[in-house]
Amino acid sequence: MAQTLSHEDLNLLERHCEKEDPKAKKLDERKFSVRDIDTKIRSAKYAVRGAVPARAAELAVRLKAGAAGLPFERLVPCNIGNPQAVQQRPISFYRQIAATLLDPSLLDANVYPQDVVSR
Repeated sequence: MAQTLSHEDLNLLERHCEKEDPKAKKLDERKFSVRDIDTKIRSAKYAVRGAVPARAAELAVRLKAGAAGLPFERLVPCNIGNPQAVQQRPISFYRQIAATLLDPSLLDANVYPQDVVSR
């Protein structure tokens, strides 16, 4: 899974980057800094938008306040890639199955959980 840097991460990186060596003439002698990241990437913003996330935020506030009358006790935010929250097997399960199909000797290596070996 790809990981993105938040604006706070970039600011922290910028503050802690080592200063470039003034004697470094070649590109590979320079130290990496925030200045090396394209401005468009540094200014990119991620925001969860739309009616469903907005309604979920309202319901979360009501649940936190102990609102009665809702037919559920918790929210499961399914818009952010958390399939395990709705009892789906982690993708590692499927990767392990594929690996054993490609190399059946892994079944005898005692490296995978029993549900993978059984499958």
